[in-house]
Amino acid sequence: MAATCDMELEHVKDKGGATLTLQVINGRYYPTFPADVIKNIGTLKIREDDVILAGYLKAGTHWVWEILRMLLAGTTDVPLQEKDMGMMEFMEQGILDELPSPRVLNTHILFELLPAEVLTKKPKIVYLTRNPKDTAVSMYHHNKKLWSYYQYDGQFGDYLHLFLDGKVDYGSWFEHISSWSAAIKEHPELRIKGVNYEELSQNPQQTILEMAQFLNLTPSEDLIPQICQACHIDTMREKKAQFDLDSEGQAIMYRKGLVGDWKNYFNNELNTLFDDVYHKKMSAIDTPFKWHF
Repeated sequence: MAATCDMELEHVKDKGGATLTLQVINGRYYPTFPADVIKNIGTLKIREDDVILAGYLKAGTHWVWEILRMLLAGTTDVPLQEKDMGMMEFMEQGILDELPSPRVLNTHILFELLPAEVLTKKPKIVYLTRNPKDTAVSMYHHNKKLWSYYQYDGQFGDYLHLFLDGKVDYGSWFEHISSWSAAIKEHPELRIKGVNYEELSQNPQQTILEMAQFLNLTPSEDLIPQICQACHIDTMREKKAQFDLDSEGQAIMYRKGLVGDWKNYFNNELNTLFDDVYHKKMSAIDTPFKWHF
């Protein structure tokens, strides 16, 4: 007998008493996306020429999704789209099935929750990592600005406890890193490339070239500099902010994109708390992924 999927909303309280509205499916936290779509991810049909972009929420997937699309197209002149169009846990499978190959799919879920056909079709997978302190800050603003999803208005110091406890959408950052680290060790037959947000920020041309090589592409000499310009956060904010605006008309998905912005939010107490939890949890995780504090 197939297992049943129970779904409910939970209003998770932060340390200050503000609540974050999340959806619970099979004991895991998600945004309030269509529940049936989330439940059916495991049966999604995968193609051998798919490229799957995975990463924890706010790791820079909007940015890298655009880069991958342009690399595959061989041009920066790609249709103006939001990455939700290829998001496994948001878009109905029938719509994803209609996308032309090669598809750039994207997701924030754990490796073990991916479609079963990933193990047989072996699509290329890019796994994106980012400094977890910057990730926490970016998630805080994401949760506050997307009021229609989360109804959250707490303070960062109170929110950080939720992040460290995994009581946010998609659950624990540490579990996500552990899941994908284990996948690389346990499935050497799969093609998984780690890409780091900070390295992409500091050396975009080299990092994009490495992604192109991973995809077995030979971009023209001028394409990568063009992609760097087309995917700069200022350019993306100008072109794509219209897809997601907060109540004040400000971009939700393209806020700052800075490396090290966490230093403007962490006081000494929060930084010590984070470092203590980080070193405790990460000591048990053998990971090939890296990020820069």
